[in-house]
Amino acid sequence: TALGTYTGKTMTGQDVSYNDSGLLHRQGATLLAAAEDTSAASIKVYKSTDMYTNVTLVATISSSSGPKGWATYYDRSGVERPLLATAEGVYYIDLANSLAVMLLPMSTHTNNGLRMRVWEGRLYIPIGGTGGAKMHRVTWTGSTMIVETIGPGKDDGLPTDRQADISTLFPVEG
Repeated sequence: TALGTYTGKTMTGQDVSYNDSGLLHRQGATLLAAAEDTSAASIKVYKSTDMYTNVTLVATISSSSGPKGWATYYDRSGVERPLLATAEGVYYIDLANSLAVMLLPMSTHTNNGLRMRVWEGRLYIPIGGTGGAKMHRVTWTGSTMIVETIGPGKDDGLPTDRQADISTLFPVEG
């Protein structure tokens, strides 16, 4: 079953073999879909402004894997845009000009950007393949984009035998 079943607090039977084949995102009144095209080794980004009655291809991104995460954040010029994480890095989607532009290149890894999130004005992007539970924290200051590497695997964080790639981020009120 695609959704699986719950036994107490544990989910069983979940099919995760295609967990990166497609993701949806809402940018204001525009709905976006990113779908993996395995035959072309790419991700196709579509948009709709009428609840998917009419769908338009916005961009095609070469990628070794499917989409990893959506977020709304700033590009390097301070324009708020939809961002799409891929195995190769983070792209901003220019809806007006039907473009996908690399914003933050990363060393290719299938776990890069998994379910990146904006939290308290900053963008958090998991880094795959580091073996150290690290992520990028991106801050737009109003004139500059600052990218820092942070996470529980950094500095005096988790012991090495307790570290792994971050697979998803959930913002929590605290």
